[in-house]
Amino acid sequence: METVDTMAAPRDEKMEAARRKKAAAAEKRRQKIMAQMSNMQKNFIKENAELFENTSTELFPRVGSDMDLR
Repeated sequence: METVDTMAAPRDEKMEAARRKKAAAAEKRRQKIMAQMSNMQKNFIKENAELFENTSTELFPRVGSDMDLR
């Protein structure tokens, strides 16, 4: 006679396999989306290079401080 534990094991294995399959599919989707975003960013920078040439890389201009060495 089978116990509840031995009957549950195959079901748990199937559920775990399904979970792994879903996780792998989700990871593949994430990688595809990240690759698309990277390509879009590169293309945007190439197409709008003149905007980036005229833009300062600093958000706030550096202001001297009393702590600066002179």
